[in-house]
Parts: sequence; C-alpha cells; structure tokens
Amino acid sequence: DSISTAWSGSASVDSAQVTSLHLGASHEDMAVAMSIVHPTAGTAGFPGFSHEALDGLSIGLNFDSPLLVAGDLGLAGLGHFIFQPAGTGPLLPVYGRRPLRAERPDGTRYRGIVLGSEGGLLAVYPLSDPSRLASGAWFSPGGSPLSVMVLAGSQPGQVSDDWYETDRVQADRLWSAASLGMTSKGKLHRMSLAGALVASAGLPGSDAMAGRLEAMLAIKRIRLEAEASLVSVGWRAPDGVEAVPARFDLSARYRNRGLELSGSYQQVYKVLVESGFKSVLRSHVMLTKKGSEFKLASTFSQAAGQSLPDFTLDTCWKPGLLPTILPGLALETSWKAKDGLSERFDVGASLKGGRKLRWSMDSGLRYDTKGRHLKGTASILVPLGCSSLRFGLRSDGWIPLSGEQAEAPLVLSVTWRFSEP
Repeated sequence: DSISTAWSGSASVDSAQVTSLHLGASHEDMAVAMSIVHPTAGTAGFPGFSHEALDGLSIGLNFDSPLLVAGDLGLAGLGHFIFQPAGTGPLLPVYGRRPLRAERPDGTRYRGIVLGSEGGLLAVYPLSDPSRLASGAWFSPGGSPLSVMVLAGSQPGQVSDDWYETDRVQADRLWSAASLGMTSKGKLHRMSLAGALVASAGLPGSDAMAGRLEAMLAIKRIRLEAEASLVSVGWRAPDGVEAVPARFDLSARYRNRGLELSGSYQQVYKVLVESGFKSVLRSHVMLTKKGSEFKLASTFSQAAGQSLPDFTLDTCWKPGLLPTILPGLALETSWKAKDGLSERFDVGASLKGGRKLRWSMDSGLRYDTKGRHLKGTASILVPLGCSSLRFGLRSDGWIPLSGEQAEAPLVLSVTWRFSEP
C-alpha cells in the first residue's frame, strides 16, 4: 500500500492588514498545521525583526490524529454547545463527535487538547484569558446517539468599580452536558433530531442550566430546519461569556431545476420579557437558466422599541452573455433603509476571466447620508506548476469621493500558495 503524504501552505503580505504564513502537512491520518500572523497596519510593508515590530506577532499550531488533537483548536459537538448554548447552528452531534477540532490556527479562539477517538479526556482555555482553563472528560461513540461531557474549571474573581454592583469572588464551577440524536432516511425523506442539556454549578455562585433542540426534515426538494435554545439567568460558559436567554430559528428551502426559494425567521430574546426581543426575517429567490443567474434577497430586522423594521434588499444578476467580451460579468445592488428612511444604496459590477492567467475586477459605488463613496479591487493569479502567485490591488474600504481622503487609499497584497501533491 502506498503511503499518502501531502504538503500545502500559503504566504501573504498585505500592506494594510497582516503578513501571514500558513503551513500544513498530512501523513496518512495525521495532520499538522501552523500559522504565523503579524499585523501590518500602519507599517510600510514587512514589519522587520525588531523587538517593537514583533510585539504583535502571533503563532498558532495544531496537531490532528485519531487519538490526539492538540493546539489551537475550534469548538465542535458538545464542546460548542457548552461554550455557546444559544449560538447559530447546527451545533449538536447527531452521532459521535469530538468536542474540539483542528482548524486553521489563525482563525481559532481556543487552545486545548483532546485524548481519545470516541471518548477520553480534554482540557481547553480561551486564548483571550488563559486563566479560565477547564478540563474534564467526554464520551461520544461514533454509532451511538448519546454524547456526554463534563468540565471543571475556575472562574476568576472581579473587583467592580460600580458602587451598586458587588465584587465577584473566584469560584470553582462544574459543567455537565448530555445530548441525544437520531437520524432517519427513506426513499423520499431524510430527517435528523438532536437535543442537549447542560447544567452548571459552582461554589460560590448560582446554579444555571441551558437547553437546545435542533431538527431537520428534507422531503424531495424541500428542506426544513428548526433550532431553539433556552438559557437560565446567571449562565456563564467556561470562557466567562454569557448567552442570550432564548433564541428561535426556523428556515425553509425549496429547489427545483433552476429555481431556489428560501426563507428564515429568527427571534432572539436579550431579556425574557415581551419588549426584550429582536426578530429577523430573511428570504431569497434565485433563478438559473442557461448560464445566467438572478438572485433577489431581502432582510427585515426589528428590535424592541422600533416603530418600523430595518430593511435590506440585495440583487445579483449574472447574465452569462458575451463570454468572450464580458467574461464572468455580475451586477449587484444593495439598498438599506432604517426607521423608514433610506440609509445607503450600493451598486457594483465584477468581471472574471482567464484560463492560464486568471484575473478579476470588482468595483462599487455607494450613496449614503454622507455622500458618495467608491471601492474597487483587481487581482491576477499566475500558476507556477504546483504553486501560484496572486497579486492584488484594492481600495482600503469605501473611499469618499469628496472631503477628507485616506492616507493610503490603495492596498497591495501578494499571496503565494503551494500544494504537493
């Protein structure tokens, strides 16, 4: 049997954001990834190697194998639920899943270690506060609908500057979570259902609980999804983050040949009273025919106390006409109204083409209460065997066409990517 070994990576320099290096290697069922990132905002190109220039340097590393995952990781399964019980999902594991997973290290917020493939030990803490270390055990077999996880950690104390708010003393806390899931698949349908509960107790401190349900039903060309979460007063995740008391999400999608319809409704309660919610209604229609595509999307958002909802209407048209003259042409518009008054209107166009040398150009014009603004990007991708170079030039956000101009309105970026094999 041949041994599978692969390498991949990228290095990029952006004159306004970051200088970064990402490397990854895999051998059979093991993988390692590393990211080195430095903010370059306010510098002239590469920051150099002085002590002052290296202050913002961050290095991330993780390792992934069947029995061990370690380093800078992302949340998954019951781990995601315990840290974010009211987050956008789906979060819950229908069948076995480890509570932490390897992701590109520069995009993670947690550092930890997980031992075992279907159960074992773990330890994790947020990169923003290493003192909030939580450790425990987990059990999530691949073929079982049951997942269980227990974490124990310390919540640091806090001295309050507010006369009316008492100081918070250091507390030891315990989080216990369990979930059940099921799936069903027939000739005409697919269905999944998962529910989870987590309880938190501490000394000193109040007890708290959180629960969540997720459901999915697909019948031929129709797909329905629902999520609901409830969190009791006084909830604190292991990283110290609170969660909204209640959240409800419903969505539906229909696809048939060149037609796609979707809609979703979300209601979030910041406090469990009639006037403490915010609701969001989204919908989109997409038509595709013979290489052309048209999409219309709308969003209504209304919080407590608003007499009229905020409204956003977006369109995107890809005509698929004249591919030799206007390849990859797309025309877009976006209009937003707030409190019944127009807040902004955007119009944009993009072109993409090329085979060996791939290129793209985007431009946009914005009208808002402060005047007119312009933005644009242009890039070219040069293939070099198993690697490629991408050169990009873009505006630094929206540039006002009148009034004060930005010091460096244009941003240059260079990205090198490689992979083997």
